[in-house]
Amino acid sequence: MQLICLWGIIFFGPMLYTSIITSGFPSIPQLLIFTFFGLHQMGIILLNTAEDYTEDKLNGLRTIVIALGLHQAMNFALVLVIISGLALQVGMTWLIFENNLPWYAYASIGIFTTGWMIILAEYYAIVSQLNRLDEEKAIELIKKKGMNVPRWLKMGAYTFLATIVAYVLMK
Repeated sequence: MQLICLWGIIFFGPMLYTSIITSGFPSIPQLLIFTFFGLHQMGIILLNTAEDYTEDKLNGLRTIVIALGLHQAMNFALVLVIISGLALQVGMTWLIFENNLPWYAYASIGIFTTGWMIILAEYYAIVSQLNRLDEEKAIELIKKKGMNVPRWLKMGAYTFLATIVAYVLMK
């Protein structure tokens, strides 16, 4: 429940609330974008959660990383980043199509796609390396690579924001 709770409190809930008070209840593509943007960021945050794996386990906590196991959790996080990134691109395509924007509006999706591909390549490299390590060495790697999480979160957020701004300006 940790993943769903944090996703709802940090991402989906505030996005839904803001949409409702500024422009009414969001459309289906907008709801999908809210959903998958939050899941994308949560996939990245899971690496940060995994940094505390040993301490959380010793303290009897049951995080998603503990419930799935370290290696499975990191593979799940990578899949979450892949699927949610693809879904965000589909959602933006749907919005552009739904609003009959000019063909060049689709190029704005490339802004997010570029950032997403950088995140994905770096995350994939870490998870691939992690999968070849035992739990102790994997935790060392995660603690070392955890410094990438803030950069990835910003990259995902800012590139998607740029995509949305481009969409709004063309609308």
